[in-house]
Amino acid sequence: MGTPWWQRWGPVWLVWLLILTGAYFGMGALLEQYQAPQSAHLSQEGRLVLKRSQGGHYWLKGEINGHSVWMLIDTGASSVSLSSQLADRLGLARGEEVRMNTANGVARAWETRLHTVALGDLQLTNVRAVIAENFGNENMVLIGMNVLGRLRVEIDDNTMTLSPRGSGEAG
Repeated sequence: MGTPWWQRWGPVWLVWLLILTGAYFGMGALLEQYQAPQSAHLSQEGRLVLKRSQGGHYWLKGEINGHSVWMLIDTGASSVSLSSQLADRLGLARGEEVRMNTANGVARAWETRLHTVALGDLQLTNVRAVIAENFGNENMVLIGMNVLGRLRVEIDDNTMTLSPRGSGEAG
């Protein structure tokens, strides 16, 4: 009788298991880096300059009602959206229930008001937002057109520049 199968093929399976495990964790780290927020800085003219992430998005660290949060700029979104978990941490009140059309279908949400939204030194007040059930990322705020429409938005190559409209309209 020959060598048992597990002695002959066991080391091969172990090597494949190690390769697949390494690939899994390596791809996770690569994907995280690919989607990682890039730098945002304030120019001398008072403009907020954002660099596009490797994932093709514009991210920045901002504030909602004085609390620091990651923000994703989304020109395809109608309004500011955030998860119910983040809304609870920020102490936001849920208003009227609404239905939202999202890329993943219809979602249940609640209207709310944000006292302040700060993107760098650009401050906006009394901003309408929705608290979305089953929001994709519970630690991120999606910045939509109800905020972007109050700012001057310029996109050139891989840079987005946000600045106040007219004379101090962002305040």
